[in-house]
Amino acid sequence: MKHIVLIFLSLFIHLSFPVHAKTITVGVYNNYPKVFIDKNGKSTGIFIDILNYIAKAENWEIEYKTYSWEEGLKALENGEIDLMPDVSSIHATSKKIRLTQIDLLSSWLQIYRRNDVMLENITDLNNKKIAVLQGSAQESKIQELIKQLKLNCQVITYADYPSAEKSLLDGDTDGMIASRFYEFAISSSKSKKIIPSHLIFSPSTLHYAVALHKNDDIIKVIDYHLSVIKNNYPSIYHQVLHKWLGSKAQVIIPNYLLVIIVSTLILLFIALGFILVLLVKIKAKSKQLENALDQLKLTQHEIMKNERLHLLGQVAAGIAHDLNNVLAPILAYTDSMLSFPNLFCDKAKITDTLFKIKTAVSDGIAIIHRIKMFYKTKQMEEPISTIDANQLIQEILDFIEPVLKNMFNKKGISVKIECELSAISPIQMRRSDFRETIINLVVNAAEAIPKNGVIKIATREDLDNKMVIISISDNGIGMTSEIQKHCFDPFYSTKGDTGTGLGLSMIADIIKNYQGTIKLESTEGQGSTFSLGLRCN
Repeated sequence: MKHIVLIFLSLFIHLSFPVHAKTITVGVYNNYPKVFIDKNGKSTGIFIDILNYIAKAENWEIEYKTYSWEEGLKALENGEIDLMPDVSSIHATSKKIRLTQIDLLSSWLQIYRRNDVMLENITDLNNKKIAVLQGSAQESKIQELIKQLKLNCQVITYADYPSAEKSLLDGDTDGMIASRFYEFAISSSKSKKIIPSHLIFSPSTLHYAVALHKNDDIIKVIDYHLSVIKNNYPSIYHQVLHKWLGSKAQVIIPNYLLVIIVSTLILLFIALGFILVLLVKIKAKSKQLENALDQLKLTQHEIMKNERLHLLGQVAAGIAHDLNNVLAPILAYTDSMLSFPNLFCDKAKITDTLFKIKTAVSDGIAIIHRIKMFYKTKQMEEPISTIDANQLIQEILDFIEPVLKNMFNKKGISVKIECELSAISPIQMRRSDFRETIINLVVNAAEAIPKNGVIKIATREDLDNKMVIISISDNGIGMTSEIQKHCFDPFYSTKGDTGTGLGLSMIADIIKNYQGTIKLESTEGQGSTFSLGLRCN
């Protein structure tokens, strides 16, 4: 009940003692269609219509005073008026005025020319006279542009747009600077003589302004209404824009820009067609490359098989030599027994002879067993297993010992094989890949030694990188920098007809498949060292 009484009391006071309307003085100047004085002497335009709407909503009385642009701005700074419309954001840094936070319009500056004057690019301003509004943002901006580009251009100021326009039509100036809205102000008769150029610069926003530290309440009210009417469609804001801009409200696109846009679109369509044709060709070529790659894989498989057979042939030659050494005493003892039957009467001699034959046969069986174990028939894909690298290296050296002996005997040299096998962790690898890698490197080292020398095999563990390092060194002829550069390339060989050029290439591929590393250090005339890095458990 108490609240109801208070509401009726406040209504009674409001009706009995009406609040006087706030009077606001506003400066206006002629800049159609934003703000101007019509034929009847009435202030109107986009800024004025919106301000009248706000004034009605806020119960303001508006008093308009007519000035030139420069006079109006000075009147605002001096406190002679409360509000000035159509002030560019370029003035935002002014220490004497304050703009609304929300703009009413966006704009830019454009140079308008007489139809008999050529102003199509910025350098055409040289030796020209340009009219601008005195004290306006246009004046400061064109002066900055002239100074920045070092143009020989004369700027002439005028109190208002009609004066600047008259100077242009009379030939006193060659062009004039105005906002994008000036096009709406040109009459149909003048529009044939004054035309917009392609020179556009200095984009900005347009605001209401008050003197600094004065009328902050007016600024806040205007910002509030602008935020409401600009963000709600339809509203008085959109009605006013349609009223003053109507069908003329269009973006001016220079002819050269239209040519660029059309040319770009044509080029894009041509490029699109070219890309489509190219994609078809790429698809066909990719199919050919896939077929070629499949064929290359088959060829590579056959070549690698031949390389392994070549290596196996070398091993077989050594094994044949060993088997020959084993069979020779057997044949000799059996011939002796057949030639001298009396030996059967001598039990001790026959026992010794049979023991020697048995020993030779056992050695032969051991050789065959090693061959069987070393090159046993594999499944389609041998599984990766845990390998004791040190143990397998010893087995490999035992196996290829006949190959190395045969090779050294043919050269008439003596080569010592030294092993420094440190305690290392097991590695994960196919045994056949490991054997093939070590055999290739040891045989290569042996072939690189022209006289008495040493082949050194060492293992160690790199704890930081969790890798087992296997190094195979020789003190042979070494390699030139050119050979080192290409030795891992497929089919690159320095052995002439005796080499395939695939040994080191195959080794590099094998190590790469296990995410390992292979490094070469070589000095011509001193020898080479190959270091393998294989990940350990």
